[in-house]
This record gives sequence, C-alpha cells and structure tokens, in this order.
Amino acid sequence: MPGERTSHFAWQCALTTLLSAVLLFLVQPIISKIILPWFGGSPAVWTTCMLFFQTLLLAGYAYAHWLVRAFNQAWQMRIHAFMALAAALTLPITPGQPSLDADAEPARWILWLLGMNVGLPFFVVSATGPLLQSWFSHIYPGRPPYRLYALSNIGSLAALWLFPLVLEPKLNSAQQDLLWSAGFGIYLVLLFVMQVTFERLPVDENELVYPQPATHKEKDPVRRQDILLWMALPALASVMLVAVT
Repeated sequence: MPGERTSHFAWQCALTTLLSAVLLFLVQPIISKIILPWFGGSPAVWTTCMLFFQTLLLAGYAYAHWLVRAFNQAWQMRIHAFMALAAALTLPITPGQPSLDADAEPARWILWLLGMNVGLPFFVVSATGPLLQSWFSHIYPGRPPYRLYALSNIGSLAALWLFPLVLEPKLNSAQQDLLWSAGFGIYLVLLFVMQVTFERLPVDENELVYPQPATHKEKDPVRRQDILLWMALPALASVMLVAVT
C-alpha cells in the first residue's frame, strides 16, 4: 500500500543516515591510527589527516548541493548509488606501508595514501546526510527533515565513543578495516533498497525537482554578510578542532 511504502522509506532514511554518520566518523581514527607510526607519530600527521577529511567533507557537501540542483530525485538516487558502488570497489581502506626516502615530504605522502585508499568512500558517505534530508523533505513536504540531522549527530557521537572503548581495545587494524568495509556494504544495500522503494512510490518524479536558480530571484536574496558568517563560523570550529585534538 502507498502509506506503508512511504513509511518504509522514512525508516530507510533514518537507518541510512545513522549508519553513514557512524562510518563517517569511524573511518578517521581507524585510518589515521594505521598510518601514524609510518611518519614518526608527530602531531603533524593528525593535522594533515584532519586537513584531508575536512576538505573532502566540504567537497561531499558541494557534490550533494550540485546533485539536488541539477537532477530530479530519481536521478539523484541513481547517481549516488552508482558512486557508492564505485567506492565499494576501492575497499578495503587499509593502505600498504610506503617505502619513504629520508627527504620525502610526509604531508604529500599522507594525502596521497588517504586519497587512494579512503578518498572515494569517505566522499560518498559525507554527502549522505544532506542528500537524505533533501529526499525526505520532498517525499514528506509537511515534515521537517531535521530529525535526520539529529540522528546524524547521534551516529557521529556513537562512532567517537565506539572507537576508543570497543574497537581499539578488542580489534586489530585488519579487523577494524573489515568491520568498516562490512558497514559500507550494508550502507550500499540500504541505498539500493531506498531507490527501489522510491520508484514504487505513487509520486510523479517530475515534481521532485528543486526550483531552478531563476525561481529564487523572486525571493529576497541572501545577504553577503550572512554568507560570510555562515562560512566563518564552521571554519573557526574546524580550526579549533584541529588545534585541540
């Protein structure tokens, strides 16, 4: 029945949001801890890792923004599912230890290792939150999607507690890699299940398109000061995160 299918889609959004947040915040300590001793264990290693993940997180948000502007919801799901499938082909995330020269630049090696081994999976997972909130708001126009944002925060905190209290004491690096890869496999399955559920919904997909930029000219434009403030506040938060950790 249509109501049941719609309800199923809501639960699928919730589960996928929660799992993607766990994967997003779990992969950072897993991969950083693996490569840390290869480069002397200095604080610069963690700072470079944070540079990589913060930059790629921003790129994932930009990709999600572009996707919802350029395509209707059916094509958004197909493209993102294809990206997730391509990312799954790059697993596992554990890199091989490089043979470094004495004059090698550590930051370049770290960025290269992370990009080649975890770049695409992290990029795909980082775009999940904004995309699912957009899809939810279109399927349920009268319901705010911000509960998904709350679920994302719960998943993030769960991952940050899970690593030092459970994964690190009980599993070695290979087992952590296997667990994360299995979680990404479940995430991929959930995306395809969501796509199948969506295509069975009694909704005209031509209506599931964001307004084109021209439509927004009828509304009050966003002030430049607000845009700068929106950029400055998360930038300061990112600086504080790197400085403190």
